[in-house]
Amino acid sequence: MNGWVGDNGYSCGMIDGCSIDGANFTGTVDDFLRYYRVPMHMFTHAALFMKYSQAFQALTIFMHELLAMKNVWFVTPSQVIAWMRDARTNSEMIAAGWSC
Repeated sequence: MNGWVGDNGYSCGMIDGCSIDGANFTGTVDDFLRYYRVPMHMFTHAALFMKYSQAFQALTIFMHELLAMKNVWFVTPSQVIAWMRDARTNSEMIAAGWSC
């Protein structure tokens, strides 16, 4: 799996660990585009949404941007492991009910 890199060039285990302002996920789009063909985690703390009032809206916009790509899936860690054990094409995943 690949991780996030903050504006300062350091890796961060969670989105809110990166140098973001909570209202703008522009840097996270760049990170995603760098690695988007392999599994990439998207974890954050609830405090992000308490600290930045616009964080939820920004995250929602970011997620919609990603979902506009035909080969992007939001899945649980268990689903990633299942896919790694039995990798499937987009068509096969849709047929198997991976759609949300």
